[in-house]
Amino acid sequence: MDIIAGKYSEQVEIIPFCPEMGIGLGVPRDKIELVRQKDESIRVLGVENHTWDVTDALQSYAEKFLKQYPFLDTFIVKSRSPSCGYNTTPVFVSGVEVAMDSGMFVQTLLKIKPDLKIINESALLTEQDCLSFMSQNAEIGMRLDIDLRKY
Repeated sequence: MDIIAGKYSEQVEIIPFCPEMGIGLGVPRDKIELVRQKDESIRVLGVENHTWDVTDALQSYAEKFLKQYPFLDTFIVKSRSPSCGYNTTPVFVSGVEVAMDSGMFVQTLLKIKPDLKIINESALLTEQDCLSFMSQNAEIGMRLDIDLRKY
């Protein structure tokens, strides 16, 4: 991600954001996690205090975010995050990890706009990773005006 932000920032519009800060959580903040409920739904609850539920706030923020930036088509998100991890976030039942899913912000984005391209920052560690990702997303590569075929 730093490679894209540093080397290609003039060709790609980067909008830094943090869903957890967007809903008013401070830094540092108490930990949150995805918790599967008895009805199989997933809620975002405080690790230490399961009565602290930020699910609705994250869903609402995702809806507002897409309305504010309707042109966005690609998201680079934080792996394993309960708000924005993509298929890498642990889901817990009674404190035991039982599955992996996407964070609630990402789940909501995909419900609203299923064609979004989303990748975890952990998959973009090298310039080769970044160029490969951009070549798989032709419109990004075209905006960069670089020959991605050589990578």
